[in-house]
Amino acid sequence: MNYHKNIDTSLVQFDYLVFSDSEDFYDKDALALGANIFRVSGKHRFAQGFRILKKLSKSKEYSAIEIHTENAHSVIWVLLSYLAGFKKVIVHSHSTKNIKMFQHRVSKLFLNLFPIIRFSCGKQATSFMFGKRKAFVVNNAIDLDRYSFDSKKRAAIRNDLNLKEDTIVLGHVGRFIELKNHSLLFEVCKSLEGKGVKYKLLLLGDGELFDLKKEEAKKIGIENNVIFLGNVNNVGDYLQGMDVFLLPSYYEGFPTVAVEAQAAGLRCLLSDTITKDVNITGNVDFISIKEPGELWAKAICDKDLSVRDNWCKVLTEKGLNIKEEAKKLEQVYLTIGRKNGKNIKNIYNSDRHY
Repeated sequence: MNYHKNIDTSLVQFDYLVFSDSEDFYDKDALALGANIFRVSGKHRFAQGFRILKKLSKSKEYSAIEIHTENAHSVIWVLLSYLAGFKKVIVHSHSTKNIKMFQHRVSKLFLNLFPIIRFSCGKQATSFMFGKRKAFVVNNAIDLDRYSFDSKKRAAIRNDLNLKEDTIVLGHVGRFIELKNHSLLFEVCKSLEGKGVKYKLLLLGDGELFDLKKEEAKKIGIENNVIFLGNVNNVGDYLQGMDVFLLPSYYEGFPTVAVEAQAAGLRCLLSDTITKDVNITGNVDFISIKEPGELWAKAICDKDLSVRDNWCKVLTEKGLNIKEEAKKLEQVYLTIGRKNGKNIKNIYNSDRHY
């Protein structure tokens, strides 16, 4: 959606096939940009999806189909896309690890037999999905104007949430799923309480474990210091109100939210399972998720959280300014969309491939 909002939709337009039978968080934004949304769900999603893909391929309006995926299990959708009649299939790798690694490795062998166009979010995501083959790296760029530090927004958010200046505000943005490891966040909170530290934890996001995690926070006695905010449209504003950002995920690809947090000038503590390439500003420390919450809490207490620098220039130089990156991706899509398709392999020869 970051790219869709910043790309020239008179040249490149997206429609979406999603695995949900109800309205999703980005539906309104996608529709406002002129997209169509198609849905499949339930145990017959492959049959439903194939019927939709076949119908769409016959419309002759689509230059390609792009499959966003965290593992090679999506090879089934690659196969269905080709069988439905799509000539050009992009596979976009978004992760570096998967719980079902054996299935991933087997699926990966078949995935790379197809003449797919390879996209990824970074070096490790390329290797994870495509082995030694090259991919075009689509940087997880952001709108720096929305996330760069703003003291007025900070004051407004902290005032709205009744957060005092002597309170350390921890922050986390992510879906409430097992992957995000919210339980470790709660361990950190308990350790801070044991040290007598005044803190609040802001949790942004929604998901299948939302209610369970609220109960967990209550069970261990930290519910008064944890604020469950759900999905919000102004994540950038809430980042301003935080003092330190935590991301203890079991694995990630190249987490956009870590870039957003750095753009806001935040100190970041990330699990060591996350690619080190995400440390753009030097404000990121990596800690093992095997370490107890006490060690994470100590790292927070040892940090000087008072300094908030502006990193927009550095992030732009690193290819993370969405306004510039959208123009580059636009040209790649136009290359893919050309009928002869002979120049597609040239997208791997830019300075962005790994």
